[in-house]
Amino acid sequence: MSFIRIQFSSFTAVILLMSLIINCNAQLRVEINTIKPIGKLSRFWDSTGFSPPASGEEAFNYLTSEDVKINLALIGSLPFNGITQVRIHWLLDLIHVRQNSSSIVEYNFQYLDELLEILIKYGLRPGFELMGNPGKLFSDINNNNTQVDMWKQLITAIASRYIDRFGVEEVMKWKFETWNEPDLKKYNILNFTLPGYLRYFKACRSGLDEACAVYHNEMINKYCINPVNKSRICFKDQNYLCHLKLGGPAGLFKNKRTHNLCWGLLNYCKKKSRISHLPQFQHYSDNTSDKCSLDFLSFHKKGDCSPRAVVKRSKHFYNSVKNLYHSKIPLLSNNEADILKGWWQNEKWRSDVHYASAITQVLIMIYEYFHKSTDDKVLLISNDNAFLNYDQNLYPFNPFNQRTLLARFIMKDDKMSDKNLTYSQFFQKPVYIVMGMLAYLYNNKLNISYNPYDERLHVIATSNEQNGNNKSKDTTWSCSLLVVYSDVDNVKFSNMTYIDVKLKIYLPKAVIITGGKYVVYTLDNALPHPADVWAKAGRPLNPDMKLRALMRQTQGPHRTQINNVTYNDDNVLSIVTSITLPSVSLIHICQYIDNDLIVPGKVTNITAINVTLNEVLLLWDDDQIKTRCIKTYKIEFCHKRLPKNYSIENNEKTYQYTTCNFKRINKYDVIFPSFQFGPVLTNSKNNYSESIFTQPLDSGEEFNNGFYRISAIDYWDRQGSYSDIFYYG
Repeated sequence: MSFIRIQFSSFTAVILLMSLIINCNAQLRVEINTIKPIGKLSRFWDSTGFSPPASGEEAFNYLTSEDVKINLALIGSLPFNGITQVRIHWLLDLIHVRQNSSSIVEYNFQYLDELLEILIKYGLRPGFELMGNPGKLFSDINNNNTQVDMWKQLITAIASRYIDRFGVEEVMKWKFETWNEPDLKKYNILNFTLPGYLRYFKACRSGLDEACAVYHNEMINKYCINPVNKSRICFKDQNYLCHLKLGGPAGLFKNKRTHNLCWGLLNYCKKKSRISHLPQFQHYSDNTSDKCSLDFLSFHKKGDCSPRAVVKRSKHFYNSVKNLYHSKIPLLSNNEADILKGWWQNEKWRSDVHYASAITQVLIMIYEYFHKSTDDKVLLISNDNAFLNYDQNLYPFNPFNQRTLLARFIMKDDKMSDKNLTYSQFFQKPVYIVMGMLAYLYNNKLNISYNPYDERLHVIATSNEQNGNNKSKDTTWSCSLLVVYSDVDNVKFSNMTYIDVKLKIYLPKAVIITGGKYVVYTLDNALPHPADVWAKAGRPLNPDMKLRALMRQTQGPHRTQINNVTYNDDNVLSIVTSITLPSVSLIHICQYIDNDLIVPGKVTNITAINVTLNEVLLLWDDDQIKTRCIKTYKIEFCHKRLPKNYSIENNEKTYQYTTCNFKRINKYDVIFPSFQFGPVLTNSKNNYSESIFTQPLDSGEEFNNGFYRISAIDYWDRQGSYSDIFYYG
């Protein structure tokens, strides 16, 4: 059996100054059996969500704003698909409605199309809440059969449209969901009664099923009908089967008297024969009265500033459902598992590593409780933290202190012709960075044991190898450990405790590790982060380019070690890393293979978003690089403005007719697939006024127009092939 041992050792005299000291003889052991992993690790945490400020016109204006688009682009640009789902309130308010003279309702899906296309473009999927009132069309779903039928037809139209637009395989991966927290008056704008709410739920289910039935019939007509005599020439083909996931009731599940809609749906489902996960083909008829047909049961349990409380309340609800359904327990999803309710509240701990470590600790504690068994799909976790921060209710002004992944500064630029125009600058908070660190975890769960057990310290260990065969997309064997050190009862706890962690790693003998590398990435409040840098600069409302560059340089994660794998006769690797309370550390170990073919793959799909004059946000995909052992991306730029009327058939062909002197523009290592470029003031260790240009340019010229290319460099400094040339201008 191969395993990893982690041992605490004494630190330095600095430890003696701390009010809390870990016993220097304490040991923590983590055992990893690389031959027989304990199961597959599904990414049960890769979801986020947000809400517009209100329904109707406010939701429309918010969801169509440029800032929401940039927010989603950055969320979709975490490494290795760190977040794949964004759950959004009031989506249906993007649909415009027109009734003609014959009272026939016509729907305009233009703006909903645009938002969903942005999600798909950046590798995201919607948590598609069937929530909103297009054109204020619906007024009495409780009693009006015509409106119930109209609702069903609307849901069918939505699902059918996006099956046609994105393909059935894509839409089958989406999670549709019922109305968010229907028991709360601020959300229950249709005034659901329990009978009316159940009619709404059945209409949602029937509408999705009808879209699948239409799709199935189209496939039969296309592939299974003899064109000569119209006879059927094939039977039900599994490739044509379609089932769209529907979950709910997305409720708080407080007392049964005041939250009767959510509890009422659970009781309704309990009376049915089963909760449907994989329905039979005949399920696509309109008669669903004998089934609940709920694919996942969503609930919201938060923590009152305590990670332990989130876990405790999730476990309590799980046990309540287990007692209700016995062996037929559905897939559960706590899709608002936030440390504290009220996303808008001004909380300093949300700006730094306290927040990042707290949500990571919740995930690992949930994993330890629910996911060590082979059934790792009992509970899904999502943090509702993709909001756009705003400065109302915040005093003093601090864009980092709300429940968001990114901090947004709304900037005024005196250089703009219209002095009233603004633009936004986004900065990655530690909580955003930690979602990228989680993406380094692999799909094989590895056994973990602690000695002694310290409830503030939690570890999750994974590998990408099983039975000596690498079945992941990575080209080499890899192992990743995520170590979180955080107070379990109070996220605001700020008494910084230092410890050294000594890892004794027993490497698998079947893996050739000569020349291997290990890297340690760290987030902690002893290292700089954007909110800290901004505060020390005096908290300016409009940080200048120099300060913005420094803030981005400190976003992290900070690489604190990169070393060769050395081991003794027992294949033991020893690593010592210092951690603080709070902190999150990623230890990533990669096998080395001396083969010219084993180099990073190609960066793909470079895109660019204009931020303001002379600033551009670059984004790219890492799907084809085939390894997570990436030391940095090398981002290069050649300034060249093409004639205004120049026809660009494709970027590569354009480049063939130009000459360029490419220069690297990221002066520090970048491991996330995004980079904001301000070419005049690129970052440097010595100053922030280094220009990449050999000659001065006119002040009115857009300096970032030109050609870009990107390549990945691995831990051994092997460079992959360049991306296709991308022109921006």
